[in-house]
This record gives sequence, structure tokens and C-alpha cells, in this order.
Amino acid sequence: MKAKIKNALELMNDDELDALLEMCEAKQDPNEERKIKYDVVFNRPNNYKPQEISFDEINNYDFSKGFTEYIISNDFVHLYFDFDSIKNEEEFESVMKWLEKLK
Repeated sequence: MKAKIKNALELMNDDELDALLEMCEAKQDPNEERKIKYDVVFNRPNNYKPQEISFDEINNYDFSKGFTEYIISNDFVHLYFDFDSIKNEEEFESVMKWLEKLK
């Protein structure tokens, strides 16, 4: 598996590597719960306070209600293609192939 990760890193361009390193180095208070700010409609007043949901709670969210994320900062963006776990090399290869198709 380490060789696969090494190969994936070697395929990344400088900008992608810089972004990955920046995410890894981001300092965050370990006691702070990360929240996603969102709403179910567009066109709210500027002073409207968006709803919040945790990164764990979103796994059970009913997206048929609507979901528009407020991008507050790069550190708190919820990826719409996150993975809770990758259990083996075959799953890792499958994820990498899928991400390559998205690119």
C-alpha cells in the first residue's frame, strides 16, 4: 500500500502537492468540532446565519431536503466524495481510478 501512495504522490503536480501539504500542516484546535455551514435554499439576506452540521452528522443527512454549502475557508470544506475508510489495496486502487476519472 505504501508503494501505491508513493506512486500517487509522484503523479501529483507541484500545485497539488502544495495544497496537500498545506492541508496536512493546517493547525486546528483538537477540541474544536468541525462544522459545515449550509442552507437548503439560495438567496438569503446577507445577515442570515446558515445552519451547521458536523462532519460526522452529514453521513446521515437527507440530501433530498436540499444542501448548499457555504464555503467559509479552505480548512472547512466538506468534500462530496469523502471516504470513511479504505480497507485494502483493491479499494485504494478503485478510489484512485475513480478520482482520475473525475479529474
